[in-house]
Amino acid sequence: MAKKAPAKPAAKRKPRPKNRVDIAGEKLTKELAKPIAWRSWLVSGAKAVALIVCGAVAGVYAAGGIEVGPGPVPADSVSAVFDTQESAFRSLSGERAKALQSGEIKSEAESAAWMSSRFIPKAEAAWIVLLTEEAKAFGGEQWTAEKEASHIERYSR
Repeated sequence: MAKKAPAKPAAKRKPRPKNRVDIAGEKLTKELAKPIAWRSWLVSGAKAVALIVCGAVAGVYAAGGIEVGPGPVPADSVSAVFDTQESAFRSLSGERAKALQSGEIKSEAESAAWMSSRFIPKAEAAWIVLLTEEAKAFGGEQWTAEKEASHIERYSR
C-alpha cells in the first residue's frame, strides 16, 4: 500500500473587518459608535430638576405662601362686636400712652379711670348691636329655648 502524502495545512483566512452596522445597514464611524456619556446627562438633568424645584418654591414664597387654614370665616355679629372692641382698645391704648408720657396722667388710678371712662361706652355700644339683633330674633314674648338655642348656636365654631 502506498502512503498518502501529508495534507497541506489549510490556508489561514484573514479575519473579518469589525465594522459595526446600524439598523439601516450603514457602517458606523468611530465617532458615532462612541457610547453616550450617561453620567453627565444624569447630572445635567438633576441640575435642571433642582433649578425647577427651587423656582417653584421661590414662586410660592414670593406669592405669600400656600393657605393652610380652613379659609376665611364669614363675619357675624359676635365678630363685629369683638372687632369694634379691639380697635377701640388699641386706639385708646395709644392715646393713654401719649397722655402718660406727657404727664397728663400721673397715677395708676388716674390711668385706670381714664381708660374706663373712654373704653366702656364704646364697648357697650358694640354690644348693643348684637343684643338688639338677638331681641328681634327671639326676645320678649316670642322667646323659647329652641329659638334662642338655634340662634346662638351659630356663634360657636
